[in-house]
This record gives sequence, structure tokens and C-alpha cells, in this order.
Amino acid sequence: IKNLNEISIDRKDYVLFQFSGVKEFIPKLYFNTENKFRDVVQKSISFDRTSDLNPDKPEVLCQRINGERVTVTIPPYSKYYSLNVRYFNSQLISTDKLIELGTTNKEVEELIEIILPGRPNIVVIGDQGSGKTTYLLRLIGSIDDKLSILTIESMFELNIDKYYPQKSVQALKFLANKNANDAFQTGLRKNRDIMITGEVRSPEEADVTLQAMTRQSRGSMGTFHTTSPEDFIYDYKNLLMKNGTYTDEKAALYDISRAVDILIFTAIDRNSGKRYLKSITEIILDKENPTKPYKLNTLFKYDKLQGKMIFKNKVSKYFIENALEYEFTSENLKRLENLYKKLE
Repeated sequence: IKNLNEISIDRKDYVLFQFSGVKEFIPKLYFNTENKFRDVVQKSISFDRTSDLNPDKPEVLCQRINGERVTVTIPPYSKYYSLNVRYFNSQLISTDKLIELGTTNKEVEELIEIILPGRPNIVVIGDQGSGKTTYLLRLIGSIDDKLSILTIESMFELNIDKYYPQKSVQALKFLANKNANDAFQTGLRKNRDIMITGEVRSPEEADVTLQAMTRQSRGSMGTFHTTSPEDFIYDYKNLLMKNGTYTDEKAALYDISRAVDILIFTAIDRNSGKRYLKSITEIILDKENPTKPYKLNTLFKYDKLQGKMIFKNKVSKYFIENALEYEFTSENLKRLENLYKKLE
């Protein structure tokens, strides 16, 4: 079904669909009996032999071979039997098409193309269904094909090799005996240039993403569910502290500030389903401020009245100095200055 993101069945007589980020309840669609609904719930996980659903194991999380993520809960954990099927139908959308759709504009994409050779660590942030993974795939497409990539995910959702068969990509998935840190250590042994996490959800994933960005793999990327660039820093800090990875808030904030270079904020118009970039923000490490060791430098911000992204600030000298250590050259710097002249 075109643009279908999700099917959520809260109980036998409540079925909810989500199309292009917009949720729609279908009042005349329901199961005749509770038993028929429960049969469907059981069949939805029957392909996974490890998914034994019973009162002692009242929740099952699994993934179909085509990438659909299935979540099932039953009593006594949930009030009713419930089934959620999430469709990861992120598409490879060309830059030109993203511009045509109004998701972004030419100047934003030119900036991205110019700075990516400097291997900035990037996190794509936003609400659920706002197009984070779609834009992450667009960024991955601009990574130099000479660089090797490792993806570490709880489920295989990115499928980079499907969209970019010319790239050197290895993908690892967490298992009961292979966690996020194990996958990170494997990546170090494999000498991967860039590590990408599909979506950071757990404290452990948050920790290994920071390790990748600071220890080994400049140019690493991931996505994170949050509501603003400022909230990202504190939501990420709280996640790091949940399992005792950090016991000092200041240390957590400092590591986030030195690890992440660029935040790309995606958003969705819940009425129309249109996805768009809301802001591009640079995080600048501020070593002189121990309580707030960062500054947010907004490069572009979406103007609702004009309906487009507006240029706000240049990238910092700190960013340029780091970028010049990698494939960012004097030619990139010239292109950047020419872009600023057009924007100012």
C-alpha cells in the first residue's frame, strides 16, 4: 500500500493506519471475534521460532525478512492483545527530488556536499515518521565510495547495500549474545572508516555511537528521536546516564559536545504529511564553560511564513580546522566562501 508507514491494532475493534506520517482510524474495520484477532497476532510472529508468546513472555519484538518490524503485547502486560507492524519503506530519494518536494533547498544541499568531505559526525534528529532515515540515506550517498562503512543496528533497517551496491558496507545486528558494544569492537577490528547507527534507542547504543565518533570513525552518523537541537543534547545525556555509563552530567555533556558536529532536524506537517528540514545546527565545543560545554550555531532554519530554509550563520573556524584534517581541501573552502556570497 503506497505510503503506508504503520498498522496499529490496539484491540480487536480498533484499527489504526498511518500514511505518510498521518494517522487514520478506520471505524468500520474490525475483527468479528477476539479469537480471530488472537490467531492473527500469533500468525504475525509465527515466522520467528524464538518468539514464544505467553503470559510469562507477554511481549515479542521481531522483524520480518522484508524489514517490517512487528511488536506484539498480550495480558497481563497489556490490557488487550495488541499488534503493531511498522513498515520501513524509506526510499532512496535523490537530492533533486528532495528539493522538488520542498523537503530542502539547493543552498542547504550545496552546503552539505561541501562540508561532508571534512567528515563531520552527524545526527539526524526529529519526531517519528519525519523522514530521519530517508535523509540519512541521502547523506550516506555522498560518502566517498573509497571509505568503508559499518552499520550497527538492533534490526537491519538501513539496507545501504541495496541502494548503494558500489559502497563497501558491512552490517551487524545485535543478538542475545552480541550487543552494541560487541558490534563496535568488531568494527574496530575490521578497520571500518565510518560507523552508522540506524537509530539510537538504548543507553548502550548511545554510548557506542559516541565512541565511534570520538575514537575511530570521524564522519559517523545516526538518527535520534527528539524534538529540537537543544533537547537532543539533554535527551542524549539522560540516555547515557540511564545505565551508569556516565555518573557525572558534565562529563556526559562534554563528550556529546566534542563528538557531534552537525544536527539535521527533520519535521513533518501532520496535516499534509509533508516532510521538511527544520534546521541545520552546528554543535561547537566550549571548553571554557564547564556547566554548558557547548554552543549551538544555527546554519539554516526553516521559516514558516516564507515556507523555506533561511541562511543564518557560517560554520565555525573550529569546524573548518577539523575538516581540513580529512578530505576537505582549500577547494572546498573556496566553494564554501562562494556559497556564502550568494547567501548574504
